[in-house]
Order: sequence, then structure tokens, then C-alpha cells
Amino acid sequence: MPIAACDENKTWRAASNMVFRKITDKFGSIVECEYIELYSPESFSHSEVMKLLKENNEKPPYIFINNELVKSNGKLSERVIITEIEKVFLINTKGNT
Repeated sequence: MPIAACDENKTWRAASNMVFRKITDKFGSIVECEYIELYSPESFSHSEVMKLLKENNEKPPYIFINNELVKSNGKLSERVIITEIEKVFLINTKGNT
């Protein structure tokens, strides 16, 4: 989302980076985190995000795991993200045994 705060540490990017660090500390290289600023040139290549913005049913921030929306409308929830990653990891490890 566009940066609205004067303090550079109180932005969506700063909050995302903090959550990303915690997630990568926990899971290591099995996860890849990416922050995309809405309405940036890069954001337009993510059709699922543009569709959400156009439909206006879900509010940012949008959290996707394996291209599936798992969280929107509020704060970045480290707990929700970790729980969803663990679900994907368990499904993938069960499928590979």
C-alpha cells in the first residue's frame, strides 16, 4: 500500500520485512517472501492482486502462499502466515513419502 506514515519504520514495507525475517529464520530456504507495492509497475503483473483491487471485496494487505490468498483486510499476521506455510509443508511432505 502507499506509504502514509512519516516514520520510515512504520510502513507496510518495514512491517513486511520484519515478518519476512521471522519467517525465513523459522523455515530457512524452503520459503521465499516477496513484498510488492500496490500500484507499482511490478504489481500490474500480478493479475490475482489486480482482480482483488478491482472487485473491492478484499482489502489490502494481501498475503498469498503458493498463489492462494490466505489473509487480507488488516494486519500482517505472522501466526497466520506460519500456520499456512506449515499446512503446505505438511501436505508436500506427506505427498512425497
